[in-house]
Amino acid sequence: MEFFPIEGKENTLEQIFSGCTLIVPAVAGASVGQLAVDLLVSTLNLKRVGYLEHPYILPCVGNDAYMYSGPGAAPASLGHLASTVEVFCLPEKRLVLIQQRAPVAPGRHACFA
Repeated sequence: MEFFPIEGKENTLEQIFSGCTLIVPAVAGASVGQLAVDLLVSTLNLKRVGYLEHPYILPCVGNDAYMYSGPGAAPASLGHLASTVEVFCLPEKRLVLIQQRAPVAPGRHACFA
């Protein structure tokens, strides 16, 4: 799996994960784990620090899941594209979350693990 930091946050995975608690959702039926990570990211206002890519995770892209669009919100054009596996961090709490939005490709689970 390869890590790509977002622009302006040129940290390595070791710098981000060192001494942190890591939360990773189980990608399964009903998406409960993914919804829990979404709730933590939006409630705790975690910052996106990068994304991960792996050839066995199906590619996907979508609208910014955390862009607030209610009264007084900034224009939606200021959001970013959400990718397959994103990394979020809350340094003051030593908390890192990985949000995986797509499953592992069929027949590749053993290779991915």
